[in-house]
Amino acid sequence: MIYENTTAHKALTNRLDLRKDVELFLLWCEFLDPLDRAIMHQVYEHGQTFDELAAYLGVTTKIASNRVNTTVERVRSPAYRFIVRNFGVLPAELRVVADMRFLRGYSRNWTVKQSSETLATVRIKDQAIQWIIDATPALVQVNYSSLFR
Repeated sequence: MIYENTTAHKALTNRLDLRKDVELFLLWCEFLDPLDRAIMHQVYEHGQTFDELAAYLGVTTKIASNRVNTTVERVRSPAYRFIVRNFGVLPAELRVVADMRFLRGYSRNWTVKQSSETLATVRIKDQAIQWIIDATPALVQVNYSSLFR
């Protein structure tokens, strides 16, 4: 039996809270590119190390860890979460760029190659999306994490 004031109880509570955070994080990852989503699940759900991930991807450990870290930063960013929550209400003209730039994390040049847009158009749409994010009142940008619990 674990009593509430013991170190074991605190450690168990911390592990349970961390597990909830990981589950919530992985729900946010569902909007990533399929490879990035699979990488996040391998690392955070199955406990795969950067060395194992690097061997699977055929890259160095440093490249694998950088990919994981940049993906985590992207998923935790307010811009990513704003796009996920509001993708359906964005103007249709901005959705392709919003998906490629904010959700998938593509560079502007890669977005140009993968879409029918010019670099100038991608820059303009990028800026328009950022303006929409910045112009949205803080009251609208509430924490929607409770929707996933």
